[in-house]
Amino acid sequence: MISARVVKMHLSSRGIAEIPICDMDRERFVLVDFGGRRYHELETNLWTEADDDDQDIVYLGTGRHGGGIVLKPLFMKISGRWFNVTTGQEAPVDLP
Repeated sequence: MISARVVKMHLSSRGIAEIPICDMDRERFVLVDFGGRRYHELETNLWTEADDDDQDIVYLGTGRHGGGIVLKPLFMKISGRWFNVTTGQEAPVDLP
């Protein structure tokens, strides 16, 4: 485990935050953000950037009160290990 503060500093230094989703490619089951980046589902409700070979952020898919989908950072890979961005604990699931 590392400090959640350390994980959040890593996120902040890279400008990683919530991602509002504006479209979905239903044929490929891919979410698309306003910048055109695409996200695919790793497992139930866990998403990562589809076009990134070096995936180091896993997002949790959530809904907005006014409708729509938002991806929130849930896990971040630091030094080859995955950590929860809220608690700093290692991820309890196998991630890529």
